[in-house]
Amino acid sequence: MTHTALLEGGRPMPEESQRTCAGTSATGEPCRAPEDLLQVDPEDSESFYCFAHAPWLEAERALAQRKGGLRTASKHRKFRYLDPSDLGDLDTPADAKRWSVVIARGLATGRLSSAAGQAALRAVQAFLQSLEVIDLHERLSALEVRQADVEQQRARVARARHAEEEPYLRRATP
Repeated sequence: MTHTALLEGGRPMPEESQRTCAGTSATGEPCRAPEDLLQVDPEDSESFYCFAHAPWLEAERALAQRKGGLRTASKHRKFRYLDPSDLGDLDTPADAKRWSVVIARGLATGRLSSAAGQAALRAVQAFLQSLEVIDLHERLSALEVRQADVEQQRARVARARHAEEEPYLRRATP
């Protein structure tokens, strides 16, 4: 895309007078920064430079590089995870306790990002809740079976007593 500069009257400059950056790329080729991003050299009003090549902007470039490095480092810090071998299986409440300890150590030492640690601890909590639901379901089922057995035993005892009673003591059943 070619950018054309305008003369004072709003007329475009001829193509041959387009400004270019005085800097060169690492391969020695002329910089191809767009004309609208060029700045006039404060020491030489005839030279133009882009941000990457302007000698008077060295401190600003260094600051921008440090900021970029910090942002990149913080992005990498955000996504730190534990290896599956660090955690092991998750089948029992004892495994959940071990997982919680490993996750807490990973968070405390910086081996695990806080977002990943929170997600892992929520998964452990959901696992424990599912174990609790399964346990309650099994216990309730066992109690229901036991109650049915007790009711059947009572019915047998009642039938046996009824059979042993003298006929004149029996209640009339409608």
